[in-house]
Amino acid sequence: MEVLRECKTPMPPALAKLTRPRLYGAVARARLFQLLDEQREHPVVWISGPPGSGKTTLVASYVTEREVPGIWYQIDSGDADPATFFYYMGLAAERAVRGRRVSLPLLTNESLPDLIGFGRRYARELFGRLPRGAAVILDNVQEAPLGSALAQLLEVWAEEIPEGLNLLCISRAEPPLSMMRYVSTGRIALIDWEALRLTLEETRHFAAVKHKIGDRMLARLHQQSEGWAAGLTLMLERVVHTGDLPEAIAVQSRGAIFDYFAGTLFDRQPTDVRHVLLCTALPPRITPSLASKITGNPNAGALLDSLHRRNLFTN
Repeated sequence: MEVLRECKTPMPPALAKLTRPRLYGAVARARLFQLLDEQREHPVVWISGPPGSGKTTLVASYVTEREVPGIWYQIDSGDADPATFFYYMGLAAERAVRGRRVSLPLLTNESLPDLIGFGRRYARELFGRLPRGAAVILDNVQEAPLGSALAQLLEVWAEEIPEGLNLLCISRAEPPLSMMRYVSTGRIALIDWEALRLTLEETRHFAAVKHKIGDRMLARLHQQSEGWAAGLTLMLERVVHTGDLPEAIAVQSRGAIFDYFAGTLFDRQPTDVRHVLLCTALPPRITPSLASKITGNPNAGALLDSLHRRNLFTN
């Protein structure tokens, strides 16, 4: 008699979209870990700051250190299609609750007229399958355009996240105005750029990973980077390779920092935003009316304000 063994289909390799980022030499930030512990008393924690401020690294190292179960989901332009978002979120849920059957509904044409209602039911089923203490982490939330279906679904999910679970939103921008009411009621807790800035002691720990640096140079690095993790990293690379004194760091690092800004900020902006940025780059301060006159764009002030609200290095 031939015995047939049950064959279980192995789970396919995890997609980068659904995988917590791998960390290399990340420094544990005890101060912010404690802040996250406190803020997780709120259902939703919104972490916002400019590119390179360490948002994703902070959350990835935190959930590793605290062994927080749950889902890591990286939002991209493809998620503008709600069916895509729900499909990949279903795959993420399967990985989050291995050993248990997960059968979340797929978005069909019949459900499209009531997309918000479908999203609410989907959220309830998803959250009901996660263990207590778990978190659903949405990275790059700024990729969900204002007014889009995904942005509306985020509002619904903020309402539906139950006690004992958290929704962690990582974004370059603050919560949209439509969600600010949840901040005032305490449903959303904020960790903003001021909280993310490296302290002098954190700068010391970051530097120690790369190179042993004296107190004088360390203070100079901290002052020039203004707590910006990416800027500090670029400056440290220059120090490690050339041994430059603090006075020369800013000049020698400008090329690398320029490339960072070009790739992360400038090249990804629409043509009208790039034009406004180029025309207003030299003055250290500018008024909305003057920006409109210089650029010939009556919306220049609004564009600069939008950059500020999205934490894109405009104060």
